[in-house]
Amino acid sequence: MKPNECRTTPHASRYGRGSDSHPGNSQNIKTGREFATYDQEYARYGNTYSIEKWESVFWRRIRDLLHLTPSSRYLDIGAGASAYTVVGGAETAGKVVVSNVSRIGMGKARQRAESVLRPSALSKCDFVVCDATALPFKDCSFDAISMIAVLEHIEQDGVALHEIARILSQGGRIYLVVPNACRNIQPALWFPYAIHDMIVGHFRHYRLSLLAKKVSQAGLLLEKAFYSAHMFKILQFVAAKVWKSSEKLWWILEELDGRMTGVPFGLQLHLVAAQRREARDRSGR
Repeated sequence: MKPNECRTTPHASRYGRGSDSHPGNSQNIKTGREFATYDQEYARYGNTYSIEKWESVFWRRIRDLLHLTPSSRYLDIGAGASAYTVVGGAETAGKVVVSNVSRIGMGKARQRAESVLRPSALSKCDFVVCDATALPFKDCSFDAISMIAVLEHIEQDGVALHEIARILSQGGRIYLVVPNACRNIQPALWFPYAIHDMIVGHFRHYRLSLLAKKVSQAGLLLEKAFYSAHMFKILQFVAAKVWKSSEKLWWILEELDGRMTGVPFGLQLHLVAAQRREARDRSGR
């Protein structure tokens, strides 16, 4: 393999905690049919990079909330095959690692990134196949971590959060996005969301108080929480499906949703937390 190529690293022992991370060996994330579903979804992606509107919105949030700079060591846990965090990270951060339990997903993400990034940018990227509850990275390896719509898929979410705290450097930040508590969602959406949960393998939704507690127990300090995907998003989704020329309307509705981040009735809960100084002091580092 050429030095300037991105690497797909199944075992990731190069990071200091080698282990066989094949999805079939995972004990804390659903196996079998669910992994087959993930692989089928990722396999449908083309090999040429493109970015969806919602992905561009999320990338701006990741970049700004995690304060990414050319010196940042950035990890996206549960990255899919689209590669938007790879491409955005390669253009912003100093080091980029994306991980997923699917080899197909990581392979597809690598191919898509290679279609658009220069060799110098690709050299900053690694694609790691691993379980979020046993991250194969040394302590304090990253300054910035994102985990978008992933934690709800992990049965032992507390273990995953402790792993994140372990690999996060002092002062580093984690940006989480999870499904909001059902009681905060419009009743008309309860049944369709329950069906969605079963299809995609969600273990739970989160109240802010519950997620904040889990984050604190992992040794992280809550810095910010907000909500997105209010009722505007339903109209936004319908508009995108029905009207081909809905680009302007889509962004108008996105802006309206962005003005309601303090209203706790959106479908998504966002949280930013930082590594606490006392957590590192207790560990002797």
